[in-house]
Order: sequence, then C-alpha cells, then structure tokens
Amino acid sequence: MLTDTENLLLCELIYEKVGTKDVIVRLNHRYNFDKFHQLGALIVDPSTAIVSLLDHFVRSPQATSLLLGMQEGQDTIDLEVLNKDLYGLPLRDLRLPADVIILSLRRKGQMIISHGYTRLRRGDWITMVGSKESLNKMTLLFDSTTVFDKNSN
Repeated sequence: MLTDTENLLLCELIYEKVGTKDVIVRLNHRYNFDKFHQLGALIVDPSTAIVSLLDHFVRSPQATSLLLGMQEGQDTIDLEVLNKDLYGLPLRDLRLPADVIILSLRRKGQMIISHGYTRLRRGDWITMVGSKESLNKMTLLFDSTTVFDKNSN
C-alpha cells in the first residue's frame, strides 16, 4: 500500500534477502508492472481488479463467493505436500472429508489440471475449500503448520 518506488525496493529486498515465495503488491501505475513481474511479485492492479472480480461473479457467483470467504463457515487453504505417506498417492485416494474439494494443484510453480488419477509429489501445493474444521484435519494430514482459529471468520 506504499508508492511503487517503495514497494519495488521492498520487493527487491525480500527477493534478495528473505526468499519469500509470495509477495503481493498493489500497483499504483501500470507502467511499473514489468518491474514487479520480473521479481515474481503477485500484482494487484486496482484499475482491473474490480472489473475482473465482477466478471467472475457474473460467470460463477458460487465459486467467487467461496473464494472470497463470503460463504459462512467455509474457507480456502493452500497446503504443501510434506507428509511422506502422501507421496505418489492419487488424489482420489486422499479420503477427503465430504465438505472438502480440491480447487487446484501447483507443482514447481505451474498449475496442473488435476483429476483423481493425479499423483501427489513432495512440494506440491494443493488449494482446497471446505469447512474450517475439515480444513484443519487436512492441515494435519498434509503436515502443514497452518491451522484455522475456530473463532476467526
């Protein structure tokens, strides 16, 4: 939420010193897009964000409301596959709680079109949606450290 110059300086420092995977930047001027993109920053461009959000609401209102956390008791989570027992396991054999679905799978920075026969690999990132209680169970299964607070929305 700073100026593009300040944001770029912070992104460069984070990229060089910290190594954080996901840095999110609010873009102030479109002509700075390439500078942030080269550093791998996730860019929010206010001039297009609202139009994109409205487009998604029109095309898929249920999915958009889920992703934005507008469904009471539902949330999304990204979990890294760290549990050795899951390596090589097809998605269909995960035994997900009934209220959890897999939205996406990211492997080595690339989104994979997944299906039940897709086998998990170490370091895969799975995006899921479901109740907070069920997502906490999935967090334990994947050996991740993110746990939802039952009192948070």
